Amino acid sequence: MKGKWKNLLFLPSLLLLFASFFCPAVSPSSAETTPPPQQAAAAPLSPGTFGEPVLSNEREWTIIAYFNGDNNLESFALSDMKELEAGYPGPGVEVIVLLDRSKEFSTAMGDWTGARAYRVKQSVRGDEIDSQLLADCGELNLGDPAVLEGFIRESLRAFPAKKTALFMWDHGSGWINMANDDDAPGAAGGTDEITLAEFRDVLNSAASILPGGKLDLLFFDMCLMGQAETLAACAPFASWMVGAAPTIPGVGMDYTKGLPLFGAGKSTAEIAAELVRTGVRGFRDHGRKDGAYTAFDLSKTDAFLAAFAAFSRKLEERIPAEWANITRTIFYAQNYGGRGDYLRDDSALSSIDLRDWLARLGKTMANPPAPEIAALEKTIAELIIASEKGPMLVFSNGLSIYAPLRENNLRSGYSELDFNGKTGWVSTLTALYRKQKEDGMTPPRVASIEFGTPKLRQGVTQPRGGKDFDLDPLTEVIPLSANLPRSSYVKLTIEGRAILWGYAGFAYADNPQGDYTIVSDAILLDEKLDPEGSKKRQEEAANISDAMTPVFQDGRSELLYQVGGLIHRVANGKTSVPVTARYRDVSDLFHFTIDGTYSDPGTRGDIPVELVVDTQTYGIVAMTSVVFTENGVAITDVTPKPEGVFKPSIIKFGSDGKVKIVPGEAIRWEEGLDVILEMIPAGKTLRIIGQAESIGGAGTSLVSPPVTVGANPEITPRLDETHRLGTGKLPGKYATFTAVAQRNGQGMIMAPAGNVLTISPAGKNPNVFPAKAEVFGEKPSEFALLWEPRGLPILTAYEKEEPDGEYEPSERRFAVLAMEGTSYFWTTFDSYTMAKTIMMPLDEINFPAGYMDGSWKGDDGSALEMNRGTAVYTTEKGAKIQGKTAVKDNLLTITPPAGAPVYIYFGFNQPSDALVATFTDSGTAVVYKRAAGQPPVPQPPVPQPPVPQPPVPQPPVPQPPVPQPPVPQPPVPPVPPVQYINLTGVWGTILNGQQVVMQIQGNQYQSWMNGIPFEAGMFQIQGNMMYGQNQMGMPFNYYFQLGPGGLTFTITDAVTGMMVMYQRMQ
Repeated sequence: MKGKWKNLLFLPSLLLLFASFFCPAVSPSSAETTPPPQQAAAAPLSPGTFGEPVLSNEREWTIIAYFNGDNNLESFALSDMKELEAGYPGPGVEVIVLLDRSKEFSTAMGDWTGARAYRVKQSVRGDEIDSQLLADCGELNLGDPAVLEGFIRESLRAFPAKKTALFMWDHGSGWINMANDDDAPGAAGGTDEITLAEFRDVLNSAASILPGGKLDLLFFDMCLMGQAETLAACAPFASWMVGAAPTIPGVGMDYTKGLPLFGAGKSTAEIAAELVRTGVRGFRDHGRKDGAYTAFDLSKTDAFLAAFAAFSRKLEERIPAEWANITRTIFYAQNYGGRGDYLRDDSALSSIDLRDWLARLGKTMANPPAPEIAALEKTIAELIIASEKGPMLVFSNGLSIYAPLRENNLRSGYSELDFNGKTGWVSTLTALYRKQKEDGMTPPRVASIEFGTPKLRQGVTQPRGGKDFDLDPLTEVIPLSANLPRSSYVKLTIEGRAILWGYAGFAYADNPQGDYTIVSDAILLDEKLDPEGSKKRQEEAANISDAMTPVFQDGRSELLYQVGGLIHRVANGKTSVPVTARYRDVSDLFHFTIDGTYSDPGTRGDIPVELVVDTQTYGIVAMTSVVFTENGVAITDVTPKPEGVFKPSIIKFGSDGKVKIVPGEAIRWEEGLDVILEMIPAGKTLRIIGQAESIGGAGTSLVSPPVTVGANPEITPRLDETHRLGTGKLPGKYATFTAVAQRNGQGMIMAPAGNVLTISPAGKNPNVFPAKAEVFGEKPSEFALLWEPRGLPILTAYEKEEPDGEYEPSERRFAVLAMEGTSYFWTTFDSYTMAKTIMMPLDEINFPAGYMDGSWKGDDGSALEMNRGTAVYTTEKGAKIQGKTAVKDNLLTITPPAGAPVYIYFGFNQPSDALVATFTDSGTAVVYKRAAGQPPVPQPPVPQPPVPQPPVPQPPVPQPPVPQPPVPQPPVPPVPPVQYINLTGVWGTILNGQQVVMQIQGNQYQSWMNGIPFEAGMFQIQGNMMYGQNQMGMPFNYYFQLGPGGLTFTITDAVTGMMVMYQRMQ
């Protein structure tokens, strides 16, 4: 299964019938000019169909390519056939292709149908197949293993070589099936496919005529075939194998670059490894970041199977005490069938990433079989010689395994596989299912759903989750309210034992008694997931699998979430329609999904699809379809057409709480769909439906009381102005203001951030603006800003990535324009954290010349006197620094005759006659007011007083608990004065095998783990201590040591003693 949707929507179980391989012979010396007429009845294949053997001492390889394009993949099959011709390396390599076409999906290249055998010849022509036609076989059933075996035997007879490779090309579903043929003569129902057991029998039968008794290389250009079960079946009959654990894009391998590897004098291992890299590069060249391949040394399979058997036996011993945690790890591991795969009963693919699952077991189980896991990991490392993946496949690690969640997902026939025979895996699964039924069938209870503004419970200084907060009730909730004094949160309380997962759906209606539309739903992450929630979590926070395996504690869980209040809409540039967005897969943090149906002239009506949406760009990266086949299901890409129509499936519920799925408004695909956001309008009614399910599959739900939606005072009044004027007001030069810690210790205020942003006019694309950021002491950085004016306006920053030069999204911010007469400024909010940044134009209105002249008194006890190019700065301790001044943008430099200069970023607030200054040496802010007797300088008003604003996370969907307001910190003993150490730049480290990258700007930091935003916050250094708080308002303190030359620094947790060293990357 690679690529598009299969035509079979619902098929009963069919009896597989044996069919022969029919091919009338064509002279091997003939080339295709005019297609021969298709025979009404073909003679069965017999030795000699491809003519007399063509012997060659130069022939190093014969590649046998089984291209089943008799389905919706037809156009991809034709494209790859032309790639084989373009990449043909010469006489040392023979490529024999059996190409089966469909009657309906493509009219290209003569629009012939049936199956033909070709001997590939070099050609760069794109409109016809120029290879030598060996046989026109008529309509064949390529889902019949006898056809495959006959093709292998005849290819080897006619074109023997020193080495042999078999390319399997089509849909694939792991051990369940491969090579789906939609027009299969002789098969009941007219369709057929090859099972893994049948494929193994073909290899076994053909082994006697293979050089050395086995294939040198076996390549599955199919989805889901990089599975442990596939390796176990094929290892006796092949030396090396290349396959993909996940689904792969329909374009498949780049044969133009992959095929020449066979003529380059490389070893088979080198070819296999390079095919992996070539294939993934090809996916990226087609704009797909979700493709992967892995190369395996099949001689290491027996050691792997023995290690898995030992692991399986030990895991079975742990089941009586650990069955719940084991089930959780299976559910939350990377599932290549999707998060809802288990709902398909025994049609589920149940293919999970083996290494991701092992990592989760090691961190989630109270007593994991650590020695057996380590031994198994060692054999996997020896088995895999190369593995590449796109950046979207965060949790994919090259090898999958069949692991049904529950007994109803286990398919009959699995116990007969070689893998189970050598590992006893079914015995372990059966023991797990027995405990699920015995102890996991009591449904948990959603006890309550409450709205309010959180406040810390008395006596709590280090909050760990919702249980540490009470709620001040709200009469209305406000979307995106993190920066408001009365922010809107919801607390869900769930009670029970053996809980597998919780879920919340955010819905709105026109009135309390109306039909509620769920705008987004998300899986609930338990409060114990906070990496700082316990000593163990502090020590192991770097392990991303640990952080992404929710473990609900038995008893009572109180879960606290910000109310996002956003509506998702799919748009085509002309119109948009509302959808239900689903954030349910913790193993795929880069995507959310939208369910619906799609139709175009080639789909035979509506087909069920799922739109896969990039959470960073809100672009649709794929449309997939899950359809039933004769022996299972297929997950495949759908390639949309401009005339195609998408109709979303909307989840609704009435006032009685009964959930239903209804078709939404249809929208044409046009030039492509993407997703835009809107806030739920003021005056609507909001309700939340909470659900919880036990590990055994029993669940309950609860609908919250209705609450009115209010308007966001920082965003709503400015939307019309932003839509009308925003594009024209973006270009310019700006000083940025964000939350900065005050030097006097009184919290945080909006103050200059030390970043000057220059936005140039747009080029050919009116919504793309070249931009440059300049930070004190750093090299300017250039990037592009994409302006999305539709719905809730958004600015997305794109940075050029090395070495490929592609622009990748780095930051996404909601943005609104505020106009005050002729003056204006922008307010932006980080789409993940809702941290606020103000962009103030560097012009005479906001930064008038001469405004700073005079005497100023700071709220930290310092003073500043400015007069015509000179200044005297008096520190809070009375030390005076006098010197000449220079102003560039909003950076004031005071240079004394001797000693270091003083650098101050400044901003004004004329209504309060205040000067807000951020000192670069400490990264802290001071508010200055004119000294008594100093006449204020009249200036036009600028509407932004310095207001205390701690940055609080606000994702658009439920996220882990976010404290609001900031947590009071316990008294700290006297410490040395704040000192400025310039850590601005990019730093990196490895924690428990996971890559952590931290970007520091002044006293602010943002960290990513394996490319995923992990934590952000602010800090200051005093003596040998680093103090600060993260974006959740949680304080921290570490022992700090700067390495020689400033290229490293070390922080040591004052509580746990855990030490981490960061190295400078940029």
